[in-house]
Amino acid sequence: MTRTFRGLAVGIACLLAAGGCSTGTGTVTDDGADDRPTAAVTAQAIDPQQARAAVEQSLALLSQSDWAGAWSLWSDAAQAELPEQTFVDLISTCPQPASGTFAVTEVKEPDPKTAVVTWTQTKADNSQASGQTTTVYEDGAWHVVPDPAALAAYKAGRCA
Repeated sequence: MTRTFRGLAVGIACLLAAGGCSTGTGTVTDDGADDRPTAAVTAQAIDPQQARAAVEQSLALLSQSDWAGAWSLWSDAAQAELPEQTFVDLISTCPQPASGTFAVTEVKEPDPKTAVVTWTQTKADNSQASGQTTTVYEDGAWHVVPDPAALAAYKAGRCA
């Protein structure tokens, strides 16, 4: 007999035994007292430094032309505005951004569920560009909020 099956059989036997051994009258009283131990549950702190990882992952996916992967990191609101396949079909026809490396320079937290990640890109010709990406904490993780102008362009069927 397997361990899982044996555990299931013991559990069923205990339930049957507990149900068959009742000597009460069938009357249940509830005095409002609860003798079960209680535990205080606290939410884990939302670490804005984890927003850094979400932005770094998003930038890496974009530089690797993994459009669907980048879209999957978007906020719920952004995903609701632009379906994944629409984004993938459009962005794959747009000119590729200059390649290079990205480095996060700062993470600011304007409120507990929003972080703004500032980054710089060192391009192949050693020139630099900077930018920032807003992230929101939802569904237990940090999600990227696409640039509003870029999202509007994508919705209109244009490259940003």
